[in-house]
Amino acid sequence: MSRFHVTLTIPLALLAGSCRQSSPATSQREPSGMAASQPGGASPPVLAPRAAAPATPSDAGAPESPATCSTDQDCGFDDPCVPKRCVAAVARSDIKVCDKSFLATGDCRCFHNRCALHPHADHKAVAVDRDCSSATSCALDLAAGSCAPGHTAEGVPSAGLGEPGPRCNCDGKLPSRCHFLWLEPVACKSTRDCWVDHDPIPHPIKRPPQIRRDFKACVDGELVPTCQDGVCGLLAAGC
Repeated sequence: MSRFHVTLTIPLALLAGSCRQSSPATSQREPSGMAASQPGGASPPVLAPRAAAPATPSDAGAPESPATCSTDQDCGFDDPCVPKRCVAAVARSDIKVCDKSFLATGDCRCFHNRCALHPHADHKAVAVDRDCSSATSCALDLAAGSCAPGHTAEGVPSAGLGEPGPRCNCDGKLPSRCHFLWLEPVACKSTRDCWVDHDPIPHPIKRPPQIRRDFKACVDGELVPTCQDGVCGLLAAGC
């Protein structure tokens, strides 16, 4: 009788240990988020992972204004068939087949983080046949590369004194008209490489080879040529 009792006790002990070891494994298989047990012994449903909320503009980063750019490659014409205005790439219309196409009179460049039309030789400097009184009376349209009587919109950059880039000018000839100008950079190694020209507006030029002396401030003019960062510029002498 004692031997029979021992034989029964060993399997029960092993069975109890096996139950204790399998309990954690069972709990590990239970998915998180599982609902409470359903009545009637039905298997509780497993909750599907909540879908991520769609990204808002603040999450994904709001797109830049269609006018903004970082490099020339960010800019292009808004209409490839009628290439008249330069905009940022994100604002360009989809590629389409043109019934009629026109040649561009310029190329698109990024000027002070704004897309601007850089004119070619065949680009019209005068866009509107109306009188102007001064350069400040002309409104600059960077995207179209044009100037017209009015006031430049707030925030639109314009090239400063002697700086390469776009600007408006009201010519001194009658009838006076707003002209769109784009000064090209003049490379230099020193100030002696630069000189000043006043036609049609004061701007730096390459020193003429026939001039071998230094520029004399307040004698040759109130605007003095200078070389900064490898590009000719102008400084006011304050005469």
